[in-house]
Amino acid sequence: METNLENAITIAIVGFTVVFIALIFFAAVIAGVNKLDIIVTERKKQKQTKPVSQKSGTVSQIDDDDDVVPVIAAAVNATVGENVVIRKIIFAHDATTNNSWSHISRAKNIDSHNIQTSRRIYGK
Repeated sequence: METNLENAITIAIVGFTVVFIALIFFAAVIAGVNKLDIIVTERKKQKQTKPVSQKSGTVSQIDDDDDVVPVIAAAVNATVGENVVIRKIIFAHDATTNNSWSHISRAKNIDSHNIQTSRRIYGK
């Protein structure tokens, strides 16, 4: 007949084994998801870096952005009144950062700050 100590040890060993097997399973799932994410982001980068043919008479978007950067820097300097370092400029027309959710959020944010000075009375 087994004693209580032997039963406790057996239950503990089985419990630890089950827990470690579950942990190994979840670690494998997480590693697989990370590898899948890396593969998907690499494919997206490859699609984005495909060269776009430009006509000789058109101005590229990069040239427009290069002209805008000094203007933004001057506006920030005039507003703040001291020398500042601009580390990052995100343009609103950038296709990689804009999606439908960002447009909706931006519209709601602008609408929430909309201050109306006149009162409208309906029904009269």
